[in-house]
Amino acid sequence: MSVPTGLSRSAALLLALAVAACARPLQRTQAPRPGTQLERVEELPAAPAEAGAPGAGFAAACAMRLRDGGTGREYLLLRSEVRRTVAETDTLTTSTLASAVGDSGPVPEGGAAGRPAAQVRVDCTTSRVLSVLDRDT
Repeated sequence: MSVPTGLSRSAALLLALAVAACARPLQRTQAPRPGTQLERVEELPAAPAEAGAPGAGFAAACAMRLRDGGTGREYLLLRSEVRRTVAETDTLTTSTLASAVGDSGPVPEGGAAGRPAAQVRVDCTTSRVLSVLDRDT
């Protein structure tokens, strides 16, 4: 049996490294933990039809774009649910924001390898992460 030469050893080492790299599972970019405070980067514009309506502006309670200050990753609003209470008297109608929750997905990083971070559910009034929504479940 012959012993491999220097060139053959290098080729065998490169082949082994390539096989090992392909065998590793794709890494998931870490999503922020519940309780993490996200930064509001871009707001949703208010709908013109709401200008004089009770509770005008509540539909835009969730930020369109959020950023995790620790990682720099940005999230775009995918959907939101805004609940309000309306109280009417003979002369006055008042509307109060009861809750606003939004689901946001990560902005894909250009050329990034691996699976993107999971979506996050955010309290729109505080911009705090409520939970991580794993798309696999």
